Amino acid sequence: FFACQATKTRMKCSVSLMSMASNLHGRVRKMHNVVFAGWGGALTPFNTLLEPTTEETKTALSLFKQKLEGKEFVMVVHNPPKDTKIDLAASAKHVGSEDVRKFVEDARPRLLISAHIHESGAVDKIGESTLFYPGPVFEGRYGTVDLEKGKCTCAIKKANV
Repeated sequence: FFACQATKTRMKCSVSLMSMASNLHGRVRKMHNVVFAGWGGALTPFNTLLEPTTEETKTALSLFKQKLEGKEFVMVVHNPPKDTKIDLAASAKHVGSEDVRKFVEDARPRLLISAHIHESGAVDKIGESTLFYPGPVFEGRYGTVDLEKGKCTCAIKKANV
């Protein structure tokens, strides 16, 4: 769960985003003047239900780059970009996607929100793009994001469960 905080306007945005919840996989949506794009799934050794091939991911990210060129946007992905604080597995290996990393370097989203590597809750940067994964909700973790006035501030929170 990601929420904006502070002003009444931003809190209203948070409530609206929850009420407008939609599947972002392979889509671009504009909500309250913020453009969101999404790509879910990741290749794993577990044969889960949503594991796009490397080629499918490359193609989708290429299409997003073309569609979003010159626009400010937030990218929501399951698989984090390679060689960042948010792709470091318990084995101390970076296991993120090279394709997602290249997309961030080339398309330069204002913010990339990720998941997948449970032990890698963190905030990081690739160039001017902020990368954020607060950690898994099953551990009570969640994050807040503030995109006001050209800044991107992310905070990792922990619920008392």
